[in-house]
Amino acid sequence: MSFEFNTDLLITGKDRDAAHTHFGDIYFALDNQELREHFGPYDEAAKRAKVTSRTWGGLAVMLGTGALTMAATEPILNVQEHVKHILALIAGSMGVVSVLIGLFGLMFRRRKLKWLRARLAAERIRQFHFQSLVTQIPLILEASRNAASRAEFEKERTGRFLSFQRDVVEMIDAEVPPPGERSEARDCWLWEFRGGSVRQDDPALPHLFAAYESLRFRRQIQYAGFKLAGFGRWWRDAPAKQAKAFSTLSMLCVLAIMFIHIGVVCGVAGGPHWLSGQLIHVLAIWIAIVALSARTLEEGLQPAREVERLRTYLSGVKAIHRRFKEAITIEEKVEAMKQMEELAFEEMHLFLESCQESRFLM
Repeated sequence: MSFEFNTDLLITGKDRDAAHTHFGDIYFALDNQELREHFGPYDEAAKRAKVTSRTWGGLAVMLGTGALTMAATEPILNVQEHVKHILALIAGSMGVVSVLIGLFGLMFRRRKLKWLRARLAAERIRQFHFQSLVTQIPLILEASRNAASRAEFEKERTGRFLSFQRDVVEMIDAEVPPPGERSEARDCWLWEFRGGSVRQDDPALPHLFAAYESLRFRRQIQYAGFKLAGFGRWWRDAPAKQAKAFSTLSMLCVLAIMFIHIGVVCGVAGGPHWLSGQLIHVLAIWIAIVALSARTLEEGLQPAREVERLRTYLSGVKAIHRRFKEAITIEEKVEAMKQMEELAFEEMHLFLESCQESRFLM
């Protein structure tokens, strides 16, 4: 079975049935249909914009590669002069369009910004949901056994979500950090912590902690592990395989150029004449262009940086999860939950920073 995204928000009926079975006493705090209805469009918009922006980035690399390859091929072309002029015009045009896309963001920047805005909005909606479980524990526990308190919790959640939409989601451009600027962890909070005492023996408390552990800790560990492992995927959602592919291609290009140089030396030293001819030199340039193209794609996709970020995030989540499981008091468990929310916020901003710096420029 493949990994399913966003099960932590109980997207499907199967997810909701499972949560109702396992966490029945506090299921009402986990099930938020209004939140899911707002999350879905942003999540889908982010996916589409990501594909579109990277498609344009890939096109910029292809055009740049084509322009350089055609220019390098000119010395060995045996065609009429006017044909060479036409090919040069085509190559020049391809190069100009490639630079416009890669350097100035033509057809690329707007789509990338749309992707990042939509992804940030979707992840802030996710954070809003889980922060309600961390900050409203006294009210949730009271609501698990009192209909009036449950109505109060749901009213409070609806009102806060409306304010959150107005102040955060609809102003998402202001939430995107400027390049080079880091937001502090304490900036992540969208709820105020509700005061009140919590009994260690409250029958609903184990369900609340178990729900957070399953839907937050475990899902984030599974998500990061899925992205890093790349099982059954060659390219999409497999940054580690992407990084390995680029590294392998670069090494092959270096080896190929080395062997070409050895061939040229042999040709000059009395070997076959073609080894020191124009074709072999053009071939070396073609391979160098391939290496440059691969490096440009790598700069645009940044798989190595994504792998590093995911490994750091996975390690952090596992460490906090371990502290959560080993915690004895309510305060210790809540502190671990706070750390998890702040870590998720920091990881999101590292993702934005990485994507803002990426470009497909040859």
